[in-house]
Amino acid sequence: MEFEWDPAKNNRNITHHGIDFEDARRIFDGLVLERIDDRFDYGEERIYNVPR
Repeated sequence: MEFEWDPAKNNRNITHHGIDFEDARRIFDGLVLERIDDRFDYGEERIYNVPR
């Protein structure tokens, strides 16, 4: 799987959430537990991925 992101958005993510997109994408390198987030109507399907 390939990932691309905007450097400015990556910097904002680091500031607001304390994690770099490069580090965050590593969740997909191993096994993950997926769950559909149906708490709200987001207008699109959203999925939680939790590393195992």
